[in-house]
Amino acid sequence: MNGTTCFGWQRYVANSATLDGHRSIRCGGDGCDDADADANRYPGRMEVCDALDHDEDCDPMTFGHRDADGDTHDDDACCNVDTTSVRRCGNDCDDTLPTVGPPTMPG
Repeated sequence: MNGTTCFGWQRYVANSATLDGHRSIRCGGDGCDDADADANRYPGRMEVCDALDHDEDCDPMTFGHRDADGDTHDDDACCNVDTTSVRRCGNDCDDTLPTVGPPTMPG
């Protein structure tokens, strides 16, 4: 178990910061990162648009949604980094103006 002790619903590791109620994957649970200091990273958690590209829901293909200008395109500041270190982001380069966004394909 690589220094992991499985006990109850938590995984205890030296210097672990989390006790989020989601057992480590190594212990048969769904907790994807017990070393995450904010203790709130697990499948099903709502993804949040944040400046740190933090992956709250353990799915690197999702990112938080923010659409301040209401044009249905997510702010390009909302990102996540996938397992190959590629940033996945929204596609609205100016989320303050509904007339500025990604190009549309002619219909």
